[in-house]
Amino acid sequence: MLCVNESGLYSLIFKSRKAEARRFKRWVCHEVLPSIRRYGAYTLGDDRVRREQKRLRSDQATAVVRLKRKLENKGVHDRLRAAKAPVRTEIDVYNAVHRGQTGHDAAGLRVRLGLKPHHTPLDYTSGPCLSQGLHAQILAERICQDHDIPHSKWPTIFEAVARDLAERDLSLIGPGSRIGIRHDSRRGPILDVVRPLPA
Repeated sequence: MLCVNESGLYSLIFKSRKAEARRFKRWVCHEVLPSIRRYGAYTLGDDRVRREQKRLRSDQATAVVRLKRKLENKGVHDRLRAAKAPVRTEIDVYNAVHRGQTGHDAAGLRVRLGLKPHHTPLDYTSGPCLSQGLHAQILAERICQDHDIPHSKWPTIFEAVARDLAERDLSLIGPGSRIGIRHDSRRGPILDVVRPLPA
């Protein structure tokens, strides 16, 4: 049995010409070491968060929540497909969360934000609003599954849950608060919590 210590392992990998070793070397040299130099640490997924942060022109917290929302949307997509629900149900579910939060579906939000038809309003949403929509989506799906609600009724439940959560959260922020459009200096028009102007 041959043994090698950790530093010897890295030395062997860096000298190797195998494809796997080259991929590992590239990852260490292009992601891990630059992350440690810049931020003092590396955690798995840092690069993905930074790419999302750059794509959205947002802060790190918003990028993290947007990635979580993407994962949850993929989960809903996979579960609805596995249950052989119509594709329209999936679209209706996402629009229901938008309507519950803002009163508008994705198409209406695109128009209000000045987006092209293929852009998703989720990429133009603040972290707190993304997080609230994510919680509404998770809670609504759990309710639908626990009570064995048919897929055709899911959009109604998703919209009601999103509306209730939005109303309760916004009431804590202050009277007259709503989810509306505000201009962000880096991102342009985004969906965010808008408070009424003082009288």
